Amino acid sequence: MNRLCMLLAVVGISCATLPAVQSEPRRINPGSTAPSADAQDSADQAVVPDQLMVDGHAVGHRVESRDGEVCLACGKPITKDDVTYMVDGQRVSVHKGACVGALAAKPVEWLSKLKPRGAFLDAGAATLGLSAGWLVIGSYVLIGLIFSALAAHRAFSVGRDPLLWLVVGFLTNIAGFAVLLILPRQELHALSGVPGGVGKVASTYSPEACPTCGAENHPSARNCSGCGGALIPRLVSEAQRAGLSSH
Repeated sequence: MNRLCMLLAVVGISCATLPAVQSEPRRINPGSTAPSADAQDSADQAVVPDQLMVDGHAVGHRVESRDGEVCLACGKPITKDDVTYMVDGQRVSVHKGACVGALAAKPVEWLSKLKPRGAFLDAGAATLGLSAGWLVIGSYVLIGLIFSALAAHRAFSVGRDPLLWLVVGFLTNIAGFAVLLILPRQELHALSGVPGGVGKVASTYSPEACPTCGAENHPSARNCSGCGGALIPRLVSEAQRAGLSSH
């Protein structure tokens, strides 16, 4: 009986001391090399550059982060302790560690998602997919349209085929237009049914009343359209200038 009581007493003492042993805080060996929280934050801060670089040029600077902003790399919300750059007026937020490392390794690839290709800052056209060849082709088409319009207008005014010189101006640009400038002027041919001497739109004059019957007549009329009496023309009509008789 005494032994049983003694065994129960030992078990009770062990159970009473066990929580105290488990709740004892962990002691750090002073000689340990494990970094503290402040040291870890300093290390994270040291590896994050203050400037975002593209081809050796700074395109963004670091600003204060905000809780809830979306990481450009992983698409998850960040906290104010993460990293945010201001790039061309846009906030570019990434998590510390792998995300900011991915952004620093391939900045153009990630930043091109912010805007359409070719619209990002001053990055080179070739870097963002706009080749020099396309730039030359676009410039050629634009200049061709300008000189095709100029050539067609010039050709029409000097009596040459406007459609032909429209094509020539587009294909040869300034060279074709320069050739057209030195070509001699050709005689203008009127359309079918139009007298050759009519070189412009006929002028319109106010009618004049016949002194005999009061009927209105053109100022160039020689005879009244109402009574047939003789009139004194005040001017020469376009038809008379073209060699046609007027009654």
